[in-house]
Amino acid sequence: MKTLYRIQLELISPIVTAVMGDTMFGHICWGIYYSKGEEVLNEFLQSYETDPPLILSDGFPEGFLAKPMLNPYLPTSLEYDDYKVNKKYGKRKYVENKLLIRDEFRFSEETLFDYWNKEKSSQEKIQKMISVSRIHNSINRISGTVEKGQLYEVTENYFPQNKETSKQDKVEKEKKANIMDLYVVSSFDEDKVKSLIQRGIEGGYGADKSTGKGQMELYDIKKITPPTKGNRYVALGAFVPENIETVQDLRANVATKYGKLGGHFASGKNPFKKPIIMYQAGASFRSEKDIQYIGTLLKGIHSDKRIRHYAYCPVIPYQEEENHD
Repeated sequence: MKTLYRIQLELISPIVTAVMGDTMFGHICWGIYYSKGEEVLNEFLQSYETDPPLILSDGFPEGFLAKPMLNPYLPTSLEYDDYKVNKKYGKRKYVENKLLIRDEFRFSEETLFDYWNKEKSSQEKIQKMISVSRIHNSINRISGTVEKGQLYEVTENYFPQNKETSKQDKVEKEKKANIMDLYVVSSFDEDKVKSLIQRGIEGGYGADKSTGKGQMELYDIKKITPPTKGNRYVALGAFVPENIETVQDLRANVATKYGKLGGHFASGKNPFKKPIIMYQAGASFRSEKDIQYIGTLLKGIHSDKRIRHYAYCPVIPYQEEENHD
């Protein structure tokens, strides 16, 4: 039985690349390579053939997790109020983490919508990132001059700073409003998990880290006791199942991943991986076995046979109302 950790990352600069499990895994691999060498990295990757030691989720707003994909809510009437409820809640992507981890909540869209109606302020706690588009120039690296007409747009994301005033001493203090939660299932101890994450992000995360974007620090790590009972599982990140036959009654959105190599491979002749179709966070399914994660380490996604793509994610069991299946 592996341990489930919640890792909190403090974003200290805008990020260009969303916090995704596969991208974070790539950073960790390069961290191992540059600090320990290629042989240690190969041993780490080889372990995924038998017993994956480190499974990463996508990043979530602090205190929230992916909303399981449930059977659609079918109102019993055509009343306008029912329509408003569907419109208001139907597209939400996240649920409060206590519903999946601490509470024995019985999920259906109807019970979830009722909960949100009663707990009106719960979703207001989601830290919403601000997106800003910036125009950049393309520079000719030979002449050192700006290429005429070669403009491109980059979207940067950041958390706004939230100020609150203490009622006791009336001293204005800054509340951290730039935390993201990352969930990790691992056979490593807490210190090693912490070390791997820190080493992976110490040079920045994602695109444009060479210009100061994607700067983050490990703010906190905590062991989490996941639920042990449920009739379905929810995926906490993008994944590709090793064997689709082991996944039953799958509900999922899919997206095409256009992966790019990192480290010194990024400046090679072909820094791009082949497109990969992946199921997205929030996918839900049944499994005959008790599992903590799902996925595989994909091969054949680049002309360089050594290159793999991380397509794992942690899963959490949850109870879905049977009469909505």
